[in-house]
Amino acid sequence: SFQVKRAGTDLLLFSIGKRIIKAKILERPDGSYFVSVGDNKTMTIFGTDEALGLRLRMEGMATIMLPTLYDPSELRSEFNGKIVRYLQDDGAMVKEGQSYV
Repeated sequence: SFQVKRAGTDLLLFSIGKRIIKAKILERPDGSYFVSVGDNKTMTIFGTDEALGLRLRMEGMATIMLPTLYDPSELRSEFNGKIVRYLQDDGAMVKEGQSYV
């Protein structure tokens, strides 16, 4: 199991199975976060809110995409642009893989 608990204004406790990991977080003026994990690991994390979820870029490590929970009746795209034409009527059922715009 995986749980996150706030233990202070700048301290989070992550429970992963029977292991507990402490993370101290400091927000920086540029909007990024300085994170200190355990006794000796530190990293800078940049977060970007995008149409499909939250993108976390951990400097020197990885980029992680946390998808937004979505309503399957909503139309969403990861690309900006303008819809020129709908191919289906409003309220019509659309099968998986079927074009709709």
